[in-house]
Amino acid sequence: MRNQAYLAELAKHQHELTSYSAKQMEYLDQQRRYQQAVIDHQAQAALLMQQQQQKLINEQLGHAKVMYAKQRKAMASKTHKEPERNHKLGDKTLTTDEDLREYFRREYGMDMPKDGELTDDERETLRQLKVELVQKRMGGGGGGGGRGAGARAEADDGSPQEHGVCSLCQSVNFRKLTGGWTEMYGDAKAIKHTFRTINALNQKTRGRKGTSKPACIGIEVGKAGGSSAEANYFYRESGGQGNALREMRGEIRKTEELEAGLSLETQYYSADYCVIAADSGSWPEYILMAETKGSNACRTVHVFARSASTFKKSNFNTVSKLLKKLISKYGIHPLAPLPHPELCELTTP
Repeated sequence: MRNQAYLAELAKHQHELTSYSAKQMEYLDQQRRYQQAVIDHQAQAALLMQQQQQKLINEQLGHAKVMYAKQRKAMASKTHKEPERNHKLGDKTLTTDEDLREYFRREYGMDMPKDGELTDDERETLRQLKVELVQKRMGGGGGGGGRGAGARAEADDGSPQEHGVCSLCQSVNFRKLTGGWTEMYGDAKAIKHTFRTINALNQKTRGRKGTSKPACIGIEVGKAGGSSAEANYFYRESGGQGNALREMRGEIRKTEELEAGLSLETQYYSADYCVIAADSGSWPEYILMAETKGSNACRTVHVFARSASTFKKSNFNTVSKLLKKLISKYGIHPLAPLPHPELCELTTP
């Protein structure tokens, strides 16, 4: 009797397992169909956007020709040559796939795959990159791409170092930067854009897909040698894989363009900063750094601390008041806290 009961129970479990497996296969099939539909939709949207941009450019070119013809007629002169255009428009689209392939060859030394080999995140990254390159060319910067992952065109209203919060840039002793820093607050939109690009490149070169929402971000600065020091820009992924640690090693150095500027260069990430505020101690517990290049220059600020718990106990009120002042007076972008800054703490400098 016991054996029969056991066999009956076993058969029941086997039936449930078979049913579960069938439902799981059905779910995976539906998920695959959904992902394919998303890819097709994004591809159509990117094509439509490119066509609309080209149509707008052609219309603007037509208006410019009409205005110029009227000016020549009014001046009754036929000796003036048509002025050179800033952009080679013609029949070719402003930013083509070949432009993007050339951009990736030049900036990263890698060949961009064909559309059929791209993931959803990579398609979104390339879509944003197309928009960025279009804006850069229309702004007169058609000579090339950005400095690295997440790089953007310069602001149009003059040199970014001459206005905004960059007026607060201060020289800093490299020795005071030595050690580990964890980011407490940052521009959520800028972080998402940066890590979407980092992960797209990371996946293409290493076949490893990550997240655009890191649990924490950290910088480790080694001992300075002259005007530069070794650096490790690292982060931990949020969610799965147990907050996996990802590292990008490179160097941080003083820039020639800006006296108080610092340039961070790694394999997948590069950025230019300057320190706009820091703890007054000989061994600062926190620093505020502003980005000095890109479309968000002098408006994007990062707050780093050596210890998350010490910052919350001793420095939070001071920094909070300072950020409110920077937002109201200099118009910096609002900052959001990182989810788990304690995960990127380094116990020793």
